[in-house]
Amino acid sequence: MEETIMVRKRIRLAQNFFRDRELVASIVANSSISKEDTVYEIGPGEGIITGELAERAGKVTAIEMDTTLATRLRNKFRESDNVEIQEGDFLRYRIKERKYKIFSNIPFNITA
Repeated sequence: MEETIMVRKRIRLAQNFFRDRELVASIVANSSISKEDTVYEIGPGEGIITGELAERAGKVTAIEMDTTLATRLRNKFRESDNVEIQEGDFLRYRIKERKYKIFSNIPFNITA
């Protein structure tokens, strides 16, 4: 899962990607995520956070709006039993589980 997905950022999606694996590992390690958790990741981008979440959570559903990234993420995590990649807009996504956690490097266009 160390594969890096390099892709051009799409301005209309306000994409920003983490590059520092140690920083991401520290952020996820300091979260309250455990093997009992179902985690929804909003905008997984290149999957650096997704990989860390997959090591700690019971299940990770990563929802990516960018078709190119979603395809690459499916390939990257194809052998991960606890990772599901969904393509679409999280703001229109219906969460099925009653108990879940959200993790995200939220795109700028949602927070601004």
